[in-house]
Amino acid sequence: MVIRPTMFDAFVNSLSKPHTVKRAAKKIAAELTKEKQQQIETTAHQILKEAGVNADVSVRFKSLDSTEKKLVRYLKENFDTYENKRDDVLAIIFGKKGVGEIVGDSAGIRYTAADSDIDKIMRAIYNHTKKNPNFSVSTVENYHGKGIKPYAQQDVCDDFAQLIFKDIFGKKRNTIAVDAEKKTGYTRVNINSKTHDINTEVQVGGKFTNPWGDVEHYRYDMSLGKNVDTSKLNEEQLKLFNEYAKEYKKLLQKPNAHKKYMQEYMSKIWGALKKSEEKNLASPVFPELPEGFAPILKAETLFKLAH
Repeated sequence: MVIRPTMFDAFVNSLSKPHTVKRAAKKIAAELTKEKQQQIETTAHQILKEAGVNADVSVRFKSLDSTEKKLVRYLKENFDTYENKRDDVLAIIFGKKGVGEIVGDSAGIRYTAADSDIDKIMRAIYNHTKKNPNFSVSTVENYHGKGIKPYAQQDVCDDFAQLIFKDIFGKKRNTIAVDAEKKTGYTRVNINSKTHDINTEVQVGGKFTNPWGDVEHYRYDMSLGKNVDTSKLNEEQLKLFNEYAKEYKKLLQKPNAHKKYMQEYMSKIWGALKKSEEKNLASPVFPELPEGFAPILKAETLFKLAH
């Protein structure tokens, strides 16, 4: 199907109107019924049971407010170019869920395990996908920093790539398994799936990288000029966050210094955490903060915000 750029602009403009976004978010949230939530919870714990390892699993469901905000980001802030988002427009037009197709994480499943047990969890997810028609996987993103051993082993990624799922048009496709190096150092496995027809993001990581992913998001949101949700922080953590935020906002005003901070320091944190997990350390060992930066900007400050 041909979608001309002018049609694309009109389409996105219409969908971006507040009343349209609110209505779409309500429709998406309504599909996440109590029954669906229970089925997803059961699936998450069943996979862990099949893995046969002592690990943690958590499940979360995107709220109406969060769903609405995500739609706004896609349709207004990030939905800006015809070339980049054409497939998302097609998903909205032809997808079974309409606009809901672009919200890939209405539900989230997270596994936190010892480094030596990650492969068993990945294998359990693969086997569960093969055996259960109510669980399908479209992509496996095996991300890691430069020189860092990824969580998922190559053989299980190759097996995932042989699986079949149905796209928004009902066409059968092979699961896409990507092993990719991230300049930010990001090291974790992200899996895009459908669990009982609900778009579900599955994350697999370790006892240090998973909490780091949560708290590093505070810095990331600040870098984009977004309001940071600190509602889950206790009084002591909030004080630490405010001290960090004050210095980080100053750093954002110095592009060259900020670039150095990200490239020479923050990009090394994920790898340091992964190596600490591989050594089975009780606490992570962080790299030294380069000279010239305020001590409060140490990664340890952000890590203390984990909950």
